Amino acid sequence: VFEDSKRLYGENHPVTATALAILGDLYHRKGNMKEAERYLEGGLTVASRVMGPEHPRVARILKSLGDVLSEKGDYDRALIILNDAKDLFKKAESNDEMIWCLQRIYSTHE
Repeated sequence: VFEDSKRLYGENHPVTATALAILGDLYHRKGNMKEAERYLEGGLTVASRVMGPEHPRVARILKSLGDVLSEKGDYDRALIILNDAKDLFKKAESNDEMIWCLQRIYSTHE
């Protein structure tokens, strides 16, 4: 998926950012946190660059990355990422996703 997106659209395109994020989510579901983190970070980098750092897609990737980091036990970094996602969702008035982030932040503190 990623290679096709990269070939068709180039490395700096929203479709490529989305493909990276989808791969990260798939690895997360399979329990491969190392690859999930790698692909989500790649998707975050591309999405921030081509869509802007406050785009809703960036917030969703941050949310996924924060979830992966929390499950890996990297709580300090997860809290930073999840707070960033929460702030972006708040700006976008995406209350459901903001509440999800708050719940994940709370559970990470436990």
